[in-house]
Amino acid sequence: MEQHGFQYWPVFLLADGDFVGCCGVRLYRSEGKIFELGFHFRPAYWGRGLAVEATNAVILFARESLGAEGLFAGHHPENLASRKVLSKLGFRFTHEELYAPTGKMHSCYLLSFPKR
Repeated sequence: MEQHGFQYWPVFLLADGDFVGCCGVRLYRSEGKIFELGFHFRPAYWGRGLAVEATNAVILFARESLGAEGLFAGHHPENLASRKVLSKLGFRFTHEELYAPTGKMHSCYLLSFPKR
């Protein structure tokens, strides 16, 4: 956060303070202002709409505070829940690319922001 002004932030439930996961942005492309959105939630908290809620806050931060032109995101090919979250948020499929850590082709998406 100190170095770039952004990071992945921990996500906690307001009701009881339980740690549920993280969500945030990191550098994706140095040209333009495209950042990579990521979210990771503990399985016990899946299916509650928390990913959509947290990522909406990060999208707003990226647009308003970072001046982002868009956000890139990808997901494991078997993670249909992440695909659904990205679709709800307005991300559009762009391509598939090999993701070295898994050795699999991952679906990739872009959310473009209108010029101001």
